[in-house]
Amino acid sequence: MDLLLDSHAALWWADNVALLSSDAAEAISDPANDVWASAASAWEMAIKTAQGKLAVDVRVLFHRLADRGIRVRGIGVEVDLWSWAVVNDSQTPNVRRS
Repeated sequence: MDLLLDSHAALWWADNVALLSSDAAEAISDPANDVWASAASAWEMAIKTAQGKLAVDVRVLFHRLADRGIRVRGIGVEVDLWSWAVVNDSQTPNVRRS
């Protein structure tokens, strides 16, 4: 089965598995499932980090996900390229605070 993790599930799987339900953790760890994180999650986390709302190194987090067998699913060339830059070069967006 294909599983696409939302931003919270990706963060928790990489950083604190205990926050996931046992059913979710079991499904993610099942080798029969193809598990993905969205490129949009890297984008969302980088923005939240730049705004001071989240304390996470997006690059480290997505490398940790990759080490645990999670692949990144793209959503469009512009966001994919930007997300790739964030994950591989530790760049963060220039975000205005409102």
